Amino acid sequence: MGLLTMLTVENYLNDIRTNLNKKSDKIIKSFNKLTKVTFSDDTNVLIIDTPVSVEKIYIDLAAFEDMFDPIDVPENTDDYFYDISLATNVFLYGYEEGTDEERDAFDDFSYENNLEQQTIKEIGSWIKQCLETSDFTSPYPIYYRVLDEEIALNLVTGKWEDQEEIVL
Repeated sequence: MGLLTMLTVENYLNDIRTNLNKKSDKIIKSFNKLTKVTFSDDTNVLIIDTPVSVEKIYIDLAAFEDMFDPIDVPENTDDYFYDISLATNVFLYGYEEGTDEERDAFDDFSYENNLEQQTIKEIGSWIKQCLETSDFTSPYPIYYRVLDEEIALNLVTGKWEDQEEIVL
């Protein structure tokens, strides 16, 4: 099938959901490993970051002092958790499989339908679902965000919040 075969927003989102669900077990196991982790006393929030991409993403979790300042990692220490890769090369959509014309048409389709924001919301919902399925209960507020975006998903409440207004 070509990149643009039966391309609709719903088909695109269904493909994203299907591909994310293939990595659910890996993310859930990564969350479960966090049940044995000790966090630095400076930790006030856990943040899961992903880049914005159509084809593949990675998923990292890090300890932060606030929404913008990661914990300073002391030299020569393995005593505390600071950051971890939950998953790498999570396939989202076969963008690179298309011809140049198909990729150009997809770029237009993506822009016209605001697929970037919809993709971010799908990833956030999926991460929330994986967290809820895992055995890990965060002792801190935990958020999903994409760098350079103003909003972050509170993975406990399921609400998107302005990062500037989050009080920890």
